[in-house]
Amino acid sequence: MSTEAKTIPVPWGKRGGLSRKWIALAAILVLVLALGVVGFQRFGNAGAPTASLQTVPTQRSTLIATVNAAGNIQAHEQLNLSFQVAGQVSKINVGLGDKVKAGQVLAELDSTDLALQVRESEVALKIAQAKLAQVQRGPDPNDVAAAKARLDAARKGGPSAADIAAAQARLESAKKNLLDVQSGVDPVTKAKQALDKAKNDLWAAQIDRDGVAGKASGYQLDSANLRVANAELAVQQAQQAYDAAVASQTNTPLAQAEAQVREAEAALAKLLNSTNPQDVVAAEASYKKAIAGPTPEDLAIAEANVETAQISLEQAKLKLKNAQLIAPFDGTVTAINIQRGQQIGANTNAISLADIDHLDININMAEVDLPKLQLGQEAQITLDALSGRTLTGKVTQIAAAGTLQQGVVNYPVTVALTEADPMVRPGMTANVNVIVERKDNVLVVPNRAIRTQGRQRFVTVAYQGQMIQVPVQTGMTSDSQTEILSGLKEGDEVVLNTTTPSNSTRGFGGMGMGAPVFVGGPPPGR
Repeated sequence: MSTEAKTIPVPWGKRGGLSRKWIALAAILVLVLALGVVGFQRFGNAGAPTASLQTVPTQRSTLIATVNAAGNIQAHEQLNLSFQVAGQVSKINVGLGDKVKAGQVLAELDSTDLALQVRESEVALKIAQAKLAQVQRGPDPNDVAAAKARLDAARKGGPSAADIAAAQARLESAKKNLLDVQSGVDPVTKAKQALDKAKNDLWAAQIDRDGVAGKASGYQLDSANLRVANAELAVQQAQQAYDAAVASQTNTPLAQAEAQVREAEAALAKLLNSTNPQDVVAAEASYKKAIAGPTPEDLAIAEANVETAQISLEQAKLKLKNAQLIAPFDGTVTAINIQRGQQIGANTNAISLADIDHLDININMAEVDLPKLQLGQEAQITLDALSGRTLTGKVTQIAAAGTLQQGVVNYPVTVALTEADPMVRPGMTANVNVIVERKDNVLVVPNRAIRTQGRQRFVTVAYQGQMIQVPVQTGMTSDSQTEILSGLKEGDEVVLNTTTPSNSTRGFGGMGMGAPVFVGGPPPGR
């Protein structure tokens, strides 16, 4: 860019004599020299200011406003899984890095005893349900017939064939009930199983203690001795429980069934013998009881026994289920902290699971930026570990309350990655730019081109070698560009750096660049 020189007319003096002629010539010579010096200073350096200025054309573009923060990549879901019961690890069904589905069994404990408890509870429930059904049916026809036969026999002084047949039918029913009860597991058998297990555990603890005693001492030996002592105590407790079960065997369903068989046999034998008046009274009482059927209390007790048996079965099934480690969501195995054969306690961290296919970034936003954020806004993400790559995401969560850190209030915001990339790993540092506003096809200039004076904004335009300050109306602003609503048109060359030497910032008449004036007049067409 250059500034054209302009011819300035010089008035001549009046023509007179020779002296006046020479005076006029001398004056003209002085004036020409002065104009030459001024012209050299003014026009000879005209190219310097424009040559040192950096300009860019105004253009239409997409303007994006963002707020930014940094955070770390993390899995959308991650969890340390543990067994809810203690036991010995029998199976590990996954390996490190395996992808699993929700509901998949990852590992299992030895569940032999737990499975037996489930079977025992199932049998107990069937017995309780059968007794409830018996109570609900009302008087047993066989019992009524037998009682009637006994009464008739007592009144007649001797049994009839029908009486004997009814007594025999009752005996057969009692025997069948005994066989049904014997197919289940009674408390004595259960106590015996517990005693055998306690003895086996004591034997294993003693073997382990003997092995440790020959190789180690101190803490390991003390720990082995403690396990043996605990096992011995468990044997004593199991023995006591077994003895108690044997002592109270008469109260078990098996003992009751056996007693019913004995009663039926005795009734049949008694029926076959001669009777007396006291037998008539007893027979009448038995008959009345038989036809009356169960009382409401009998029904309530039977129903309660069924409910108790159902609860016991559900508890046994829950314990059996807790012996399995089940994936709660789709994910990847990130850690395995157990081995087969290992004895572990409840709530011990066994396997770690993370959903690395869905990644999030937790960032802290300043309170001044919070009003600009909305759920669903797009975000541009760059990673320190993957230079040159830009990923996309969206805002999925904005905290309702801020946190105070070192006197500054920040609001936690979660941004989810919307595209999968196998190179992205949890823990990577991420820089997040959330797009809070976007305008397409707007006229923009660099922020460096705009100057503010008071409430008015100006842009310096380079036009035909001249620098013209133009007032503009601005709109949206991004980190590097500003929207121009009025004052410029597409293609105008705007000046970025207006800092020039003092003699080049003035035009004719001494007008400086610091004031919002037009140098050389506004460009045509404005």
